[in-house]
Amino acid sequence: MFFIFGFGHKTIKRFGQINEDSCHRCNNNVKRELVKVTTWFTLFFIPIIPYKTQYLLICPICSDSYALGKAEFDYMVKNPEDAVEVDKYTGKTATQIAYLKQMELIRNERSQKGDGDAN
Repeated sequence: MFFIFGFGHKTIKRFGQINEDSCHRCNNNVKRELVKVTTWFTLFFIPIIPYKTQYLLICPICSDSYALGKAEFDYMVKNPEDAVEVDKYTGKTATQIAYLKQMELIRNERSQKGDGDAN
């Protein structure tokens, strides 16, 4: 008797889109999508036991994602209209955070110069 088993089968459950915000990767104003990804142990190609669950907030344009905690995810599912903004630096290294902050500063300076020229 032999058994076929495996790891890594994933199921994705989408919970809809929430508040519009600017994606820090592609700089588009988008409504991000709440997604739950569950990874399963399989037996004869049938998902049997879930062993890993990820809660994500995904940009529909560039597919950049933020990892969320379960409590934060549950709150966003129940209250999508007043969902708390996710820290855009979550999961980034110190170098990446410094770069993103510099880019925001440059963008702000350029937008202020543009506003001054229009008057």
